[in-house]
Amino acid sequence: MYYVPSRYSMKKFAAICGAAALLCVSSATGANYYINNAVTGESTDWLFQNSDGSALNGGIVALGYFAGGAPSTNINHISATISAFTMQHSGITGTFSEDLDGSYAGYVQVKPILVGPTITAPNSLIGQNMYLFVGNAATLAGSTAWALAVVRTISDDLPFTQQYDANPEGTSIYGGDAGMGSFSNFTGNVGLGSFTYNTLRLEAIPEPSSLILASLGVLAIFRRRR
Repeated sequence: MYYVPSRYSMKKFAAICGAAALLCVSSATGANYYINNAVTGESTDWLFQNSDGSALNGGIVALGYFAGGAPSTNINHISATISAFTMQHSGITGTFSEDLDGSYAGYVQVKPILVGPTITAPNSLIGQNMYLFVGNAATLAGSTAWALAVVRTISDDLPFTQQYDANPEGTSIYGGDAGMGSFSNFTGNVGLGSFTYNTLRLEAIPEPSSLILASLGVLAIFRRRR
């Protein structure tokens, strides 16, 4: 005597198989990249800031990595640093934010990439850093000031999808005090009321005259010591 499955049991079996297949697919998706620093719209948010202290407007905020290893910490080597950067996702500050329901300087929010390129072992990127790279123009190459911060270490996308966020909170300036950019604060009204915000502040390449003055100051100190 043979068992003939009912139409209900067949549907149930198909549903289980479909759910299992979906689970397998979702566990194998690539990393998620979030370009968003809007949290509450108040003083708890972190803003992007120009080197002159103003809120960054029209500048690029990008997430990515350096496949060839860690970049230079010298801002004078910025061209080589930019060319070695592999961008995964980006957005422009001052554009419309759904969370804030408006366009505000210092903020950026774009639709996240939820299925980026999958990074799985034995990929050499695992264990390297994911970076937050910010410039004061619509492109990194067209900018005149930058900040480079470490978001977190790149991890295997299996068995779970990894998430990388462009919010400066929790990041660290690459190279520390000798690196590119700094953490600061901004007090003012960007359209949501006047607050004091924590910021990721960009750094401009020093002008030749500034470098000359700085070197003269160092020489003067050495002469005094002698």
